Amino acid sequence: MVRTEIEQSAALTMSDSESTTSSSFVTLSDSDDDDVEKSLSLRDVSISDNEVVCSRAFGNITVDVIVNTTAPNLDLTQGAASRALLTKGGRSIQTEVNLKKGPGKLAEGSIVVTSGGNLDCKEIYHTTLQRRRHGRGHIIKTLVTKCLNAAETSAYTSIAFPALGTGNLGYGKLEVARAMFGCVEHHATARTATNIRSIKFVIFPRDTEVLQAFEAACKGTSIGGVTVELEVGHLAEQNTDVIMTSCTRRLDFSAGTLSKTILEAAGPGLQTDAQTRYPRGIQHGQVAVLGPGNIGCRAIYCGAIPRYDKRSEGEKSPQEDGHKSLSLPPLGTGYLAFPPDLAAHYTISAIQDFVRSTRRTSVEKVVIVVQGVSSKRFIRKTWRQGKVGHGHDAQGLTDLGCTGLKVNKIERIENLTLFEQYTHRRQILLHEATEANLFQNLTDLKSKNGLSEIEKLMDEDWRLGRLLPEVNEGYLFHGTKEDRINGVVTQGLDPRLAQGHAVLGQAIYLAESSTKADQYTDNRTKTGLKMFLVRACLGNIHLVNKCRKLKRPPCTETACLSDTCDHEKRFHSVVEEEQFIFREFVVYDSNLVYPEYLISYDRV
Repeated sequence: MVRTEIEQSAALTMSDSESTTSSSFVTLSDSDDDDVEKSLSLRDVSISDNEVVCSRAFGNITVDVIVNTTAPNLDLTQGAASRALLTKGGRSIQTEVNLKKGPGKLAEGSIVVTSGGNLDCKEIYHTTLQRRRHGRGHIIKTLVTKCLNAAETSAYTSIAFPALGTGNLGYGKLEVARAMFGCVEHHATARTATNIRSIKFVIFPRDTEVLQAFEAACKGTSIGGVTVELEVGHLAEQNTDVIMTSCTRRLDFSAGTLSKTILEAAGPGLQTDAQTRYPRGIQHGQVAVLGPGNIGCRAIYCGAIPRYDKRSEGEKSPQEDGHKSLSLPPLGTGYLAFPPDLAAHYTISAIQDFVRSTRRTSVEKVVIVVQGVSSKRFIRKTWRQGKVGHGHDAQGLTDLGCTGLKVNKIERIENLTLFEQYTHRRQILLHEATEANLFQNLTDLKSKNGLSEIEKLMDEDWRLGRLLPEVNEGYLFHGTKEDRINGVVTQGLDPRLAQGHAVLGQAIYLAESSTKADQYTDNRTKTGLKMFLVRACLGNIHLVNKCRKLKRPPCTETACLSDTCDHEKRFHSVVEEEQFIFREFVVYDSNLVYPEYLISYDRV
């Protein structure tokens, strides 16, 4: 199993670009969301029997071999990447290069091998490239293949490449990415066994275009013409002909978390259908074919898998029933206790076996669904078409004629200072909650609409594992105009900068509906819009049915509730739910919120 990683490295720079500053964002694919710790990665399916993941770890590169591109004269002081390597690895690397390079300049695509010096590697492969010119695009493939073969011959297990030629040499970023991934695929499939287990493509932190090109090159990969994708979300919501789940041999859908979710979506008729068609159940490794019930697919496949410690063989291949697309979870990774890497291996192997053994298959796409929470799902499920254009802040939206939002990109904001301030304040709230015998949530407070719309969409296990309900922590939207985006990313949300009517005073205004947040993102255009998904601690909530301008949260004294009094204990947030079209969620302390995701979208 070859593990291919895309790394953004700040400590050991590996590109022919000049940039060295670190990144504020981690870019996620449209179907991905780092809300979920994925047990199976999209890149698990790029090549036969290989695992390919996308990692954005910062720090030193630890591999057997590092590939370094430099000037034809092999002067490592020429070029930002080789100069950084020389600085970190020591002058002995240049001395060794001089002894081995021979007379004249190094031919393009040739390799000079030296030790790693002070670097955490065994060898460095030094090579050179010329500027991009017509008819020379193949040199990237030639060079990568030569490096892989050399590492294979030396029985090395890991190698790191820069994004070859994507800086001043003028090679197309996507062209390079596809060429390099193609070489990895060919290297693995052309031999029955390989020593190389880990291949890393190292990208400069600010080379976002290069990173996106490499992600695009390894996304939506194919096995024998069958496209395999990863989707983070809910299995029952997938737009495929077939949805597959696991179940007990007795086909009791109420016995497992995943099967229970499918039963709730499909309706009780699914259990009746299973009992009618398979009155004796099924055996391990068999698949029951059932009707779709209330789910928008053509059929539901249900497979019985033994516990990992009682298994006798891997999963069976998919069936050929004339369907074109199939969704399935990372089978066996829950209660059945299959290690995630083995579950990934069995799943991909089953797809490969099916493709190889079926000369002509109708299956065109397989979607592996990691059950979890997706920001895209929050956007889609909280959209309220009937409320578009209603209210003072929504003027002009109706004229656009849009019926929804299309998410183009989700970026996780990595601002350590802001997050530390947030977690420190959250810990103080947790202590206060303990003293106050816990804060009431919106349901406890008899809110007409109960918990926020986003919180209702979260799986309970996920919510309890990631958030602190004791301090009413959750996710809410925040819409703002383009000129404020960078300020929020670098400095956080500031209540003093509240714009518009600020009906509850100068505060941070949050929304449970994407429709409401969308109202504040622009001056009424259709494309290039952004909103934040904010992690917020509402703490002790003050629920009101009428707005009044506050300078700070009111005190908790029932007889007072003033925002200007001298009472020490105060609410942490205010929620208003009757005066306007949407509920208002308001926080007055910037340390009680963290803008965790930036969502780029268009109105459609």
